[in-house]
Amino acid sequence: EVHQATDRIKIAVYNSVSHNHNLTIDVINRIAELERVVAIKWSGGGNVRRYLDGILAFREKLVIIDNQSMAVQSHMMGGNGFVTHLSTIWPEQDLLVWDLLESRQYEAAQAAIERVNWPFAAFRSKIVQRTGGESNVLKAALELCGRQGGPSRPPMRVLTDEEREELRTVLTCIGLFED
Repeated sequence: EVHQATDRIKIAVYNSVSHNHNLTIDVINRIAELERVVAIKWSGGGNVRRYLDGILAFREKLVIIDNQSMAVQSHMMGGNGFVTHLSTIWPEQDLLVWDLLESRQYEAAQAAIERVNWPFAAFRSKIVQRTGGESNVLKAALELCGRQGGPSRPPMRVLTDEEREELRTVLTCIGLFED
């Protein structure tokens, strides 16, 4: 319907496994035949074989945005970007990772991701279990950086003082703040 409702807007398919929209590779290939479908935010839903098969299937026809925390593997196979929440508060880190990917310095890119992005993602995942959302972590991190992120919408709750302190510790450990 979206494709038929417009004649100019480019469309990115979002395989949103976390929202129970796990499209098959065949369905995505059929959707990709539509002329304005140009990209996919791709995850195999934790299934690495499916993830890799999808990259192989889509890389000649779609821009592939990694959404499975496998940015290096995706880029090596023809992927064109990666989803990251850290860029909201520290874009320089993810620009560094992107520059390393583009210059094919894959070991250095992976090391940067493991050192910085993964600890932040681990904290976010823990908070999701407690609060039902992840944007509240970004909003609290922005506030800790002296910027406004605005309130989280219900049903998410704000971070407790203890969680904010833990977040500050994580951000310090990954290098955003000095000790």
